[in-house]
Amino acid sequence: MLLYHLNRGLAYLRLKNFDSAIQDANAALKIDKTSADARSNLGLVYQEMGDLDRAMACFNDAITTDKEHAESRLNRGTIFYRKGKPGAARQDWIDVLKLDSCGSAGQAAQRNLAKMMRDQKKGNFGPSHSD
Repeated sequence: MLLYHLNRGLAYLRLKNFDSAIQDANAALKIDKTSADARSNLGLVYQEMGDLDRAMACFNDAITTDKEHAESRLNRGTIFYRKGKPGAARQDWIDVLKLDSCGSAGQAAQRNLAKMMRDQKKGNFGPSHSD
């Protein structure tokens, strides 16, 4: 049942049915309170809704639960970057490369790091230039 709720929640997220996606992530957490995937799914929903603070909290919870949860580090790095914290973003994405160098999270981290380098060459660092 855990995978059912995780996968259905992601499907709802793709359909922008945020309430149902949140319900499925919470149902997954009722089945397994230690599920980093469920916490990460909640973060994805909040990130898509534009609630970056709640998304960050979910990704942090997922990482606390599973220090090697590459997807949460990848997404937390994206939020750091969007908030103008390129140093923190870079560190998360480098950590993702260490955890999942050949997987989809690692490939996304490589793309994000390359984009960051291009943005920095152009002088673009997001909303602010601070770390």
